[in-house]
Amino acid sequence: MPKNKVLVTGADGFIGSHLTEMLVRDGYEVRAFVMYNSLNSWGWLDSTSEDVVGEFDVFAGDIRDPHGIVEAMQDIDNARRPVAFLRRAVLY
Repeated sequence: MPKNKVLVTGADGFIGSHLTEMLVRDGYEVRAFVMYNSLNSWGWLDSTSEDVVGEFDVFAGDIRDPHGIVEAMQDIDNARRPVAFLRRAVLY
C-alpha cells in the first residue's frame, strides 16, 4: 500500500514543525510548506530532530499565492493547516 502524501502548511512554525515531525515518524510522505524568505530559513524546521532530517520535502512559497498552492498540492492526498489562536490581553 502506498504511503499517504500530506501537505503541511505553516510547517515553519512551532505547531506545523512538530506536526511535520509526527507525520514523518508515523510513516507519511510529507511536503512541508514554509514561507519563502531571502535567508532560506525554514523556521522551526531548521532545528528538526535528527531522525526526520531529510525525510520530508520542503516547499518554500507564500500561502497567499494561489499558483504556489496549486504547485505545492501536486501529488498530495491530504493537506493539514495547523492554526493557533492567541489571546491578547488589553489593558485600559
